[in-house]
Amino acid sequence: GTANIAGSLTINNNATFATTNTATLIGAFTTFTDNALTSILRIGSIAATPVPAGKIYAFSVSYNAGGNQTVFPGTYSNLIIEGSGTKTHDASAGSSISGILTINDNCTFSLPTGANLTGSFTNVNSNTANSTLFITNTSPTPVPAGLIYNSIVEYNGSSLQTMIPGTFNQTLRLSGSRGANNVNCVPLGIYNITMVNPSNPGPFNNASSWGTGSIITNTSTFNYSGAGAQFIQVNNIVYNNLTFSNSGNKTGATFPVRGVLSVEGAAITDTPASYQTTGSLQYKNAGTRNRMDTPWPRESQAPLTNPINIIIDNTTINITDLKTAPVAFPGTRLLTTNLEIKNNGLLDVNTNCRLDLFRNFLVNSGGQLTGQLGSLIHISGGDPQSIGAITTLGELNYDKTIGTATITGNQNAGIMRMWDPSGSGTGGTYNYTGTSVATVTGSTSLEKGTLCLNSANLTPVKTHNFG
Repeated sequence: GTANIAGSLTINNNATFATTNTATLIGAFTTFTDNALTSILRIGSIAATPVPAGKIYAFSVSYNAGGNQTVFPGTYSNLIIEGSGTKTHDASAGSSISGILTINDNCTFSLPTGANLTGSFTNVNSNTANSTLFITNTSPTPVPAGLIYNSIVEYNGSSLQTMIPGTFNQTLRLSGSRGANNVNCVPLGIYNITMVNPSNPGPFNNASSWGTGSIITNTSTFNYSGAGAQFIQVNNIVYNNLTFSNSGNKTGATFPVRGVLSVEGAAITDTPASYQTTGSLQYKNAGTRNRMDTPWPRESQAPLTNPINIIIDNTTINITDLKTAPVAFPGTRLLTTNLEIKNNGLLDVNTNCRLDLFRNFLVNSGGQLTGQLGSLIHISGGDPQSIGAITTLGELNYDKTIGTATITGNQNAGIMRMWDPSGSGTGGTYNYTGTSVATVTGSTSLEKGTLCLNSANLTPVKTHNFG
């Protein structure tokens, strides 16, 4: 039947008002009220318009028919999708939610173009792992940014869509026959993928019918933050910033990264990254690690797959490979990238291990590069370099063939050697700036190159030029 309400409908004292079958509420009323905000309106009716559009609901509203239903635009406190089937939001206007959106009972809540969700709600809850928020909406803002999703989220379409950032505790899926159309990520958005799933296709994936379009990551960050193993999406995507955090092995095919790959917490990966020409590798807030537990650059990778920078931030990394010739990988860490150690980070070269620095090395905010007795640290390569503070009980070698290394921090070594291992060059120039100090507790061998101390002190040697 039909109920015509001219004033307001009030449901108090935790009561429930239900409509079933084809029941319809009509009238000029604007507000459903509830003095305690604890009552519920259950809309079980499958009528074409079970309630008027645009009403204000000061209590929970449940669309709970045993089948498909239309969800009408309104201002909702809590909106509940349950029962069974697909509940499709009317496309004539969107809805505002101030409390919680809940999708229960393996239902699907579908948002077509025109049906944007707004409001101050922060969570999409679910009582099962298979309920789905199904977004076919092509608006740039179909839902608010930063929502916490405890349901599956699926963006489906055949044209351009915008994927909104949030925390995804269940699967984030892209589907539809998109052809050459793309999915855009929100600039500076953070996509937090928490679902633990080590198997392909993983917690964030796209369907096989995708086509040739790309996931355009812009300046976004994807954070795989599950407390366990996660399979990483690599199809149709080049990540801007990619973070592995919390714990577990983050695995899959080679990860394409053009920004920063940040390895944090107790997370590890056994898969190398494919860095674009601007890509960097960062270890942050990651405790203590041995080199072999990390996605350190591999000499077998092509040059453009190595990061342009390595950043050690508030983390200790121990180089534990045995010392051999540089070409005998993995006997040495040959860094053909810039290295920065900051925020009390530490890179320590263990006994009988070796580190070669071919590019700039920076120390900031308490960072340290150290070496144990019997270790070997090389300042190598022909390009100009900037070298920060080094403290090693082992040997420090200045063995550039040509070019200048500008020494910006104190150099403390058990043994220091300046030479040209090629035997055919003039040796490098090592220019100490400011008050940088070189202190050698053992022997010093200056064989080839130029050492410029400026105002610095060298103990026990003095300034020499060798050619």
